[in-house]
Amino acid sequence: ATLAAQVAGSVVSLNVKAGDRVRAGQSIARIDERDAQTGVLRSDAALAQADAEALNARMNAERTRDLRKQGFISQAALDSAETQLKAAQAGVQQAQAVRSQAALARGYASVNAPFDGVVLATHLDTGDLAIPGRPVATVYAPGALRAVVQVAASQATVARAAQRIEIELPGGQWVVPERQAELATTDPVSQTVEWRLDLAPASLAGVTPGQNVRVRFTGAAPVAKAAAVPRVPQAAVL
Repeated sequence: ATLAAQVAGSVVSLNVKAGDRVRAGQSIARIDERDAQTGVLRSDAALAQADAEALNARMNAERTRDLRKQGFISQAALDSAETQLKAAQAGVQQAQAVRSQAALARGYASVNAPFDGVVLATHLDTGDLAIPGRPVATVYAPGALRAVVQVAASQATVARAAQRIEIELPGGQWVVPERQAELATTDPVSQTVEWRLDLAPASLAGVTPGQNVRVRFTGAAPVAKAAAVPRVPQAAVL
């Protein structure tokens, strides 16, 4: 997983380095949150104002109902007070939503690990400017690795019909993937189809991301060759 910033600001602290093990929820980096904190304070003030206006509208509506029962005011005045109360209550709900959004934005100031894993690389350092979408660090789960192989599109049918798929690990051991998946698209440039082969946890000893492996598809019926084979007359060859 490549962890990216969701708010803009300077990186206040980078808490990990490549090779570190992290736990789910552990802080990877912290981004300057002063602007987000200011937004929370503004939303708190707006929410307090909305609560005060709603309280005033509610008391006014209650007084208006009592006066209407005694016949001192018209129904139109009561309707107006009720409408003002509903508008004030809606204002409170809106202020609460803005407050939640501001609190959520402040939470984005901390970039946390999504799962237990190992830091593969860091892409920013303390003092760098983080912007939404800019990578901060890459982490991977050692117990969840896969081999990726590009099969020529002309051989896709043969690979799909294979009865057995095996992966040769860097140590020379051949293992069977725990799960396999063939992507449904063909690369328009290389004309290859990508296969993703998930390795079983028991076969991950000594395997790290980035290593090269070999994959073989066995048990498929051979492709029939064309009956007519082009031939060049011997006399035409110099």
